[in-house]
Amino acid sequence: MKALRHALAAGILIAAFGCSRSDSADKQTYDGASTRSYLILVGQVRSQINSDNRERIPAMIGGVDTVMLDNQASKLGVLKQSLSKFPTDNVDPDAVQFAQNIGGIIDLYQAACKDSAELYREVARQDETIPGQKPRMPAIRAAMRAAPQADTLGALAALADTVEHAGNSANPGFMSSAAMLQKLRDDHERLIAAKESHHLFTIKVRSDFAQRYPGQDWNAKEILP
Repeated sequence: MKALRHALAAGILIAAFGCSRSDSADKQTYDGASTRSYLILVGQVRSQINSDNRERIPAMIGGVDTVMLDNQASKLGVLKQSLSKFPTDNVDPDAVQFAQNIGGIIDLYQAACKDSAELYREVARQDETIPGQKPRMPAIRAAMRAAPQADTLGALAALADTVEHAGNSANPGFMSSAAMLQKLRDDHERLIAAKESHHLFTIKVRSDFAQRYPGQDWNAKEILP
């Protein structure tokens, strides 16, 4: 898993840095005020996503609430769309890349919601259709409600571990949920990789902007965390 995570992080980082702004003759077409104003708008979306990551999504996964998870996935899609509607005139391309990175992280939160709901539904279906098998959902539900979940990553890890240890995972009838379980673990690794690479990109951009536009404050959390 760590190898996958490092590979994902490297790929995301290369893509982000490769698409970022180069110090060229076009520098004068961007300005610090427009870039800062753009990042303030992006910061409003980021603040909502951070809140959802710490509160709403873990609560829904821990509460085994498939309907709310589906609704949250739809809400995340709307939030991502809002990023593309912010005006980018005179905005430094690195700031636009910063927003695109956040959009990629939103995609992963959305996948976490969808895949968690899908896994819950599949286990419930198996409980109803596999003969002679002790239902797994009651134990999964009880374990998830008791598991500590500080954020989406913690909730995904708790869900994956809980489902893996619930019932006879070698049962041939569980093949579909086993595949979904692996998908959930992949979501976990991709989210870690994306967050790590975005953190590195943010550090780079904060330093670059301080040099390019020294008249602006780039240290405020609502601008660049």
